[in-house]
Amino acid sequence: MTAARAWSARPFRWVWAASGLSLLGSEIGDLAIPLLALLTLDASPGEIASLRLAQFAPFLLLTLAFGVLVDRMGRRRLMITADLGRGLVLLTVAAAVLWWTLPVGWLVVAAFALGTLTVLYQLADFSFLPQVVPREALADANAKLSATQSAMSLAGNGAGGVAVQVLTAPFAILATAGSYLLSALLLRRVRVDDPAPVAEAGQPRGAWRQTREGIEFLVRDRVLRALAGEAGTWNLFNEILLLGLTLHVVRTFEYGAAALGGLLMVAGLGGFLGAWLSGHATRRFGYGRSLVATLAVGNTIPLALGLAQDGSVAALLLYAVVLTTSGFAVGLANAQAVTVRQLITPAPLRGRVNGAYRFVSWGMVAVGASLAGVVTTVWGPFAAILVGAAGTTVATLWIVFSPIPSLRDLTE
Repeated sequence: MTAARAWSARPFRWVWAASGLSLLGSEIGDLAIPLLALLTLDASPGEIASLRLAQFAPFLLLTLAFGVLVDRMGRRRLMITADLGRGLVLLTVAAAVLWWTLPVGWLVVAAFALGTLTVLYQLADFSFLPQVVPREALADANAKLSATQSAMSLAGNGAGGVAVQVLTAPFAILATAGSYLLSALLLRRVRVDDPAPVAEAGQPRGAWRQTREGIEFLVRDRVLRALAGEAGTWNLFNEILLLGLTLHVVRTFEYGAAALGGLLMVAGLGGFLGAWLSGHATRRFGYGRSLVATLAVGNTIPLALGLAQDGSVAALLLYAVVLTTSGFAVGLANAQAVTVRQLITPAPLRGRVNGAYRFVSWGMVAVGASLAGVVTTVWGPFAAILVGAAGTTVATLWIVFSPIPSLRDLTE
């Protein structure tokens, strides 16, 4: 498989461009919305945690149901609907902040709506990509999308931090809305067969029975189960770490919003490099060994954040090195894990199995947001950083005690 295979499919180029814009908007919004609440609406740590909980609660509440929906409807249509919906929600938020008074409670409602539409988009996107590129180009396509995701994280967090610092959060949110609307326009140009999947003979017809089929497939497969367990554990504790880091940096460092944006920007750079080199690492060392070694370093190094608590330049540089290294590990792991999941899962089950996977992995972000509010309120932001770093270290054990270390090729 060569790198040209994915690019040779014109529909993939449109999907790649739309995905890049959508991801850019997500990254700017993920930084701008909490900073809007913190700096403009004077929200408390508990309210910030509630905001994050509302944003990720749909991964717990709606992911399984949306998995069934994705397996019943055209995936491209669902992606366009989700992009248009997110753009309109953010336009409403920006207008309310600029011309009226926006209570934090209404921002929480908007965050829940954004999270709901993001769940729909991500589930449909996962199932739609195998319709856009041939099977042999799938790993290359996912590597490119993962590298783009990291690049957009790099650009989005940097741009978001600067925009909030210079232009204020409402204008950063307007930019986010525009990116979603442009993404929807690009997806309309994708010309591939996208029929609503037809139920196969013998396939369960009830929504709950179909949902259970996806859950059972995930639980039975040892590779999928390990990947979901690692992702869920990491997401839970990383959410605690992230809230602690956000509050600590904004309150401790000069030009706190810009400093936070810069730190998330270098983390995105690490993720970009990891995704870009993931194919080389797999060919050189094998998928399993490269993944275990990378996660052993990347999931453990956040413990080094506990070495500096002041607002000095040295502390900021230490944070940058730690987040870059951790980002590299996440970028490498994600690029290959998505392909493994797509290859293992039969096409008629992709929406439901991915829904079950997201329920476990991203649903833990909502749990982490709840715990983050408690930890930061009781013990303070720096304690949340330490608790989160300890938890991400444990996440690697899911991969160590699974069949994954013995895998050399993604298609095994």
